[in-house]
Amino acid sequence: MTGDVQSSYKYRAFISYSHADDDVSAWLLRALESYRIPKHIRLKEGKAPLPKRLGRIFRDREDLPATGHMTDRIFEAIAESEFMIVICSPDAVASKLVNREITEFKRLRSDNNILCLIAGGTPFAKHASQECFPEALRLTLPNDGGKTGFAVEGLAADARDEGDGKRQAFLKLVAGMLDIGLNDLVRREHQRRQYRISAYAIAATIGMTVMGGLTFEAYRARHQAEDALALAKEKSDEAEKNLAELEDLSVFIMSSVYDELITAGSLSVLERVSGKIVNHLDRIGTDNMSLSQRGSLIGSHLRLGQALERQGESTRAREYFDAARLWAKDLYTRYPNDATAIGRYQTALFFSGYLSRRQGDYLAAERDFTERLRLTRIGLETNPTSLDPHMKKIKGHWEEEVADAEANLCNLQYVPLGKPLQALENCKSSVALRQLIIEMQPDVKEHWVNLASSYLFLANSYLALGRNVEAKEALLNRLTIYVNILDREPRNYRILRRAAMTQQRQAQIEDMQGNTAKAISLFDTAKKRFDILTGQDPANVMWLADSADVYRDYAAILLRAGEQESAKALLAVAEEQITRALASDMSRTNRRLCAHRTRLLKAQLMLEQDHEEKARAYLKEAVAHFEGEDTNYLRAPGALEHASELYLFLGDLLSREGDTEGASKAWRHVTSLYETATPTKTPKVRARVASAYQQLGDTARAAELATAKIVAR
Repeated sequence: MTGDVQSSYKYRAFISYSHADDDVSAWLLRALESYRIPKHIRLKEGKAPLPKRLGRIFRDREDLPATGHMTDRIFEAIAESEFMIVICSPDAVASKLVNREITEFKRLRSDNNILCLIAGGTPFAKHASQECFPEALRLTLPNDGGKTGFAVEGLAADARDEGDGKRQAFLKLVAGMLDIGLNDLVRREHQRRQYRISAYAIAATIGMTVMGGLTFEAYRARHQAEDALALAKEKSDEAEKNLAELEDLSVFIMSSVYDELITAGSLSVLERVSGKIVNHLDRIGTDNMSLSQRGSLIGSHLRLGQALERQGESTRAREYFDAARLWAKDLYTRYPNDATAIGRYQTALFFSGYLSRRQGDYLAAERDFTERLRLTRIGLETNPTSLDPHMKKIKGHWEEEVADAEANLCNLQYVPLGKPLQALENCKSSVALRQLIIEMQPDVKEHWVNLASSYLFLANSYLALGRNVEAKEALLNRLTIYVNILDREPRNYRILRRAAMTQQRQAQIEDMQGNTAKAISLFDTAKKRFDILTGQDPANVMWLADSADVYRDYAAILLRAGEQESAKALLAVAEEQITRALASDMSRTNRRLCAHRTRLLKAQLMLEQDHEEKARAYLKEAVAHFEGEDTNYLRAPGALEHASELYLFLGDLLSREGDTEGASKAWRHVTSLYETATPTKTPKVRARVASAYQQLGDTARAAELATAKIVAR
């Protein structure tokens, strides 16, 4: 063998297997290609250092013929492979191709270079149907062309649960290819596992993990090593069990515990828990991670980023989201047909797009959300399996991922991208898919929560198109889901927030329809719910900003109803809350919009109370802050509505003071913003722009806008 120098062959090994053992061969390929040879073994063994990795492994996934005929590609690969690894099973015994490949390899290379991995069946079975070793493997081929018996059982790694198990069997193959002794690799594997477990910092002290690689040298020393192997196997089983429990615990913390902390509103605890897991996983190093651990690393970075973003630390959150997205893309590139790889990448794209949308980078969000929808549809169409034991098949899993991807793309299209009709179709599809999922699993609460989210985005799409009745129905469906949950879980703060925001949206529609009393009642209920939330966790900047928005909307309707003092008190709370939220994080467009609208309402309140000088000062401040935004800001939902209201009010105030030229300039600015803006022009925007055209004397254009219909872009 050639363990003391780097292999001169193109492939370190050729994997020969039956189609029926495709899952085992896929696992083995990934394990071999990702394995890093321990440093002290690389430097110690032989005349020259070994390479860091085993090298390329040949496993033909697409061109394996169903017959016993071998392609030129297979002949070439066998000739260019240093070792052959035969996946042994009754199916391999029955495979003409496997026997032909073994025969061809023996013609070129020594029997010593053939390693076996038992995937099923029995070595040298009494009944032929149970035999796992192919005939070409059980026989040697002397130079005279005859056949002689050759026992290979001692050289085989047994991947069955009742045998070595996958990990120990894998290490046997590694030892065979490197032609190294047992003790060093046993000790190194023990050290590596100790390091990984301590990195998790979860109480588990494991013993020695063993490989039992039986090269010919090890085979000759088998009797002397039996006692050591028995002890090592006992420790290996214990280590594997502990490691599996640790990975299960990590998944539990990043899913169930995380959701409980979100529900309870404990962001500071959430950040600490997420941060510790991130640090532990980082110390392991991606090169030493299994597929499952890479998935956990990506998930933990996303969770920590989400916790930081909720506390207003968007810059730090972006760092974790971007790192997770890059790792997830690399994982998907390596394993494009694995459910874990597809799932982690599409989740990372969601968080990246989610933050881009909140920060006003709508083109970046569209890129991420569109790619995410493509990936989830691949998952739905192919329903891939995974080598990650934590990636269990859940009924309706890929339907839910597609539904969520459609909903988030809809939420981006309805105003920011100016595609309300496309948004409506995506949202309808999302609602339909989630209703289907609930039919399959009606008792899963999270399915109902997800359906409620799709109803919100559907309502937004209807509102952008001026279809208020259908929007109200969608919001009522959403609120009904939340009320049912809160009846059972009154301290579920996550749902309480969403219920309050739904009532805020309902109140806005009632206000547009002239139902002032009903709107006021809805705003009052929403306000009280946010009072509970901000009292529960004052550090939650998301809740604080959302509360400010409700207080401002409530103050606006009370001002129009003539209740100036009540409006003034509510507006003061809104200003204080949004100021605190912005002090923590100014990157969120919706928070800046809330601040802009609060300044404008202050000016409107002063004018209603006949304080024209203060009104002018507040309005000047409002205009200055708004003009500090870039042009992309107008894509944000509600931004164009605010701009038209701001400059329309400015024109009216200047006209009231006799500044006809200044008033006309302000009104023309309203019309100019409308004609050049790319986001969806909602009915509320069109009504305000029509008013500006009316003030400018262009009654024809005003009438045209009043009757205009939204068309797809």
